[in-house]
Amino acid sequence: MKPAPIVLFVYNRPDLLRRTLRSLSACTLAAESELFIFADGPKTEADMIIVNKVRDIIWSIKGYKRVTIFFSNHMGLAFSIISGVTKIVSEYGRVIVLEDDLILSPNFLVYMNACLESFNRRKDIASISGYSLPITIPKDYPHNVYLSCRPGSWGWATWRDRWENIDWNDKSKPDKAFNRGGDDLPRMIKQQRAGKVDSWAVRWAYHNYRYSLYTVYPCVSKVFNTGTGGGTHFRGGVNRFDVVIDQSGKFELKRVDVYPSEVITERFRKFWKYTLWKRFKLFILDLYDFFICPILR
Repeated sequence: MKPAPIVLFVYNRPDLLRRTLRSLSACTLAAESELFIFADGPKTEADMIIVNKVRDIIWSIKGYKRVTIFFSNHMGLAFSIISGVTKIVSEYGRVIVLEDDLILSPNFLVYMNACLESFNRRKDIASISGYSLPITIPKDYPHNVYLSCRPGSWGWATWRDRWENIDWNDKSKPDKAFNRGGDDLPRMIKQQRAGKVDSWAVRWAYHNYRYSLYTVYPCVSKVFNTGTGGGTHFRGGVNRFDVVIDQSGKFELKRVDVYPSEVITERFRKFWKYTLWKRFKLFILDLYDFFICPILR
């Protein structure tokens, strides 16, 4: 079967984009793959210069079976991804999705295509993630992939029949089980529905939770994210999301009879668990939003 189409979303980060394209072109199967690029337009006049730098870069892309570029007025990342993925997956039945701040393992496309093919009939699996958290996998674990109830958004793939079932405006109330994928998820879905954030990923995560769907993760990450910045992801100057990616150009799925591992699931959940200090800071922020913001308005 021919490789799944690759969809790349770009906006205003030319330096990071160059690194992403360099690693993508070095992937096994890149030359056999179709690449679709969705370029978001400038939000303000001041953004025009740097957005044009990005557009200069994508016009010169070569080394793929075909390159197709879609330009748009400014839509924001969430709407861009929902509409762009819908467009391509509706036509091709499956899709590999990237943003412009990722460095990919040489076997990233081999891994993605192998998993898309092998897990296609597993209707309990909604997507494939290329990035994997820096958690310890048990030495006696028999697979080279594992399952999680939380989908990944840093280099991922899915199928049409999974994607088209998502209700992006779902307002149903989550129960406590939603935080199995991370302590941050209940707060994020609340902020999304209040209009404080605009995230496609948390809505995707909520859909997975509601219908008990899983995501396949590699035991050795195929993706490194260069765009996480400083902010709250850093502890003592070290980015806790940093990983050492697989440097092999090959990948062979060991087995497809993969089911959730209690040990890995607990380590995955623990990675996303809030510290007491984090809980305290969020409590203060909630008090501010509830009592102070209405007064200032």
